[in-house]
Amino acid sequence: MRQPSRRPSSGTDSASVALARPAARWQLSLPDECMLIPRILTAVALLAVLIPVVTVGPVWLWGLASLLLLLIAYAEWSRLVSGALPSLSQVTAMAVSGLAIVAILPSGRIPQPLLIAACFPATLFWLVEAPRRLRTHRAGAGRCALALWLLGACWLALYDLRAGGPAVLVTAMAIVWVADIAAYFAGRAFGRRKLAPSISPGKSWEGAIAGVLAVAVLGVLSAQFALFSGALPALLIGQFGVAAAAQLLR
Repeated sequence: MRQPSRRPSSGTDSASVALARPAARWQLSLPDECMLIPRILTAVALLAVLIPVVTVGPVWLWGLASLLLLLIAYAEWSRLVSGALPSLSQVTAMAVSGLAIVAILPSGRIPQPLLIAACFPATLFWLVEAPRRLRTHRAGAGRCALALWLLGACWLALYDLRAGGPAVLVTAMAIVWVADIAAYFAGRAFGRRKLAPSISPGKSWEGAIAGVLAVAVLGVLSAQFALFSGALPALLIGQFGVAAAAQLLR
């Protein structure tokens, strides 16, 4: 005999939905909460390594340490874009080039024409070309040469900043750190309007404004202690460092 089908009652359905909703909310909010822990651990690890190298060691030691970071960044860039690590020949070429620069310029004073020729176009790339590539889905086009240029320019700038003194280098890097931290907490507390959903969906205009204000305070304090003169352009450009990192990860 055919058994009549049994359908769950509406009360059971309502209870299931009620139990599922909090779980869904918890699953969505968990990644955001956990993002704070990697940020803190990364900052602590970097500071534990960077502070002795920057404050105690000679300029050339910072050049070698930052060159190692450059090679790690290049490997990560290649893995993110192509899914594979760079070839040994590429890494060797970068390492030899960096070692040659450190050997020739142990004081870290990069010639200004070379520094401008490398860093100014790289800054324009992040402001103009990178958003266009993101819109046209060509982020990986010419990835090897692009990574060599952008990361190389970043390394030259960091090496040259250390020649100006430990405080100058730390303050310059703190521009991005302070902007990121202030934007993160302010965005979570007050963020309503999305800043650039295609680059980083979590960033908001409120967080960006908080980042600018926090970095402005850093600039004022740095100027009071004569740590970093003429910091206004860096205060503004530093905001793009956070967006650039988010764009690279996506």
